[in-house]
Amino acid sequence: MADLSSPNATEMRHLAKVLFALICLTVMSSPALALCGRGFASEDLTNECLLSAFEAATSATDRRRLGSLLITRLTRAGHDKSLGQDVELPAQRTRFTLRPVLEWSTNLNGGQTDKPIYFAGFPFTFAEEDQRRAGLALGAELGARRRVLPGNGHRIDVSGYLTAAHAPEEDLSLIRARASLCHTWRLDRHKALNSCLRGTHQTRDLSQDDAVIQSVALTRFFREAGTGATGLTLGVERRLEDDLDQITLRGTLERAARGDLVLRATYGRGWFGAGEFGISETAGLSVARPIADRLTRVSYSYVKQDDGEVLFQDRTDRAHSISLEVQAIGQTFVQFGYVVRESSISAFEDSYPTLGLRLEPLKF
Repeated sequence: MADLSSPNATEMRHLAKVLFALICLTVMSSPALALCGRGFASEDLTNECLLSAFEAATSATDRRRLGSLLITRLTRAGHDKSLGQDVELPAQRTRFTLRPVLEWSTNLNGGQTDKPIYFAGFPFTFAEEDQRRAGLALGAELGARRRVLPGNGHRIDVSGYLTAAHAPEEDLSLIRARASLCHTWRLDRHKALNSCLRGTHQTRDLSQDDAVIQSVALTRFFREAGTGATGLTLGVERRLEDDLDQITLRGTLERAARGDLVLRATYGRGWFGAGEFGISETAGLSVARPIADRLTRVSYSYVKQDDGEVLFQDRTDRAHSISLEVQAIGQTFVQFGYVVRESSISAFEDSYPTLGLRLEPLKF
C-alpha cells in the first residue's frame, strides 16, 4: 500500500472528506414524504418498517391507508396471512424489461495496465494490443423475471438478464449475462432464510469470465413501533470461477426508518485454497433518503484483492470508491463517483472519476 505522502494517500484524504460531507447532507435533509425505505431498502425490511408505522398509527385514516398498502405488499411477498387476515395470493406472470445501456468503462477490452512494471530496475510493459482501452459503450439490456408464491411465507424468484453493447470509437464489443434462482422463507415473524444460485458471464475482446455463486443467509428483523426496523443478516457464499473456489462469510446490517432513511453496512471475509487468488475482504457503507423528493444515495466501498505474482512480485490491490446516486426522472438514475486503487505494485495504482446513467426500463 502507498505511504502517507503518496498521491493516492492524498486522494484518499480528499475522498474521506467528500464522503463525510455527502453523508451529512443526506442524513440531515428533510424528506418530502414520510415513507419507509422507498426504492433502496430490501423488500422484507421495507415491509417491517411499514409494520412498525402501522403499529404506532393512532388515527383510523392512517391505519386504513397503511393496512391496505401492507396487505398488498405482504401478499406479493408470499404471506397468505396478512395483518391477521387470510388473503389470496396474487397470480404471477413473467415480466420482461428492455433497458438502454449507456456505459463508460476504463477497461472495455479486459486488457492490462499501460504503465511499466519494474523488475530488478528494468521497466517491462505489456504489448500495446494487450493494454486496456477506455471508451463509451452503447447497447441494450433484455431482462426477464418471475416470482412463484407457494404460500406459507415462501417465495421463489427467477431472473435472467442479457446485455450487449458496442463502443463505436474503439470498435469494441462486450456481452454480459446473469441469471439467478432464489428462495426466501419467512421462518417466523422475526426471521427469514434466503438461499440463491447465481451465474454470471462476461465476454470482452481480451477476456472471458464465468462464475457460479451459491449463497445461504439468515436475517433477523428487529422492529420498533413508530420508528422503523433493522435487519441483521449473516451468510455464507461459495464462488466458483475458472481456477478459483472461494468461500466468503458476509454480514449486513440494514436499517429502514420513517422518512425514507436507509442505512446499510456490510463486511465480507473471503478464503481460498493454496495457489488461488481472489477477493479476500470487502466492506461497504451507504446512506439513502429523498432530497427535494428525489431518491438519493451516498455509498462507500472497499475491496481487497490478492492477484498472485507479477514478475516474481506479490500483487495485492485495495480499491476505495465513493458514489452519489440521484434519481433524475421516473426510474432513471444518474451516478457520480470516484475510485482510488492502491497496489503493492505501483503500475497497477490508479484513480479516476466515474459516471453512470441507469435509464428507466421499458416493461412488458
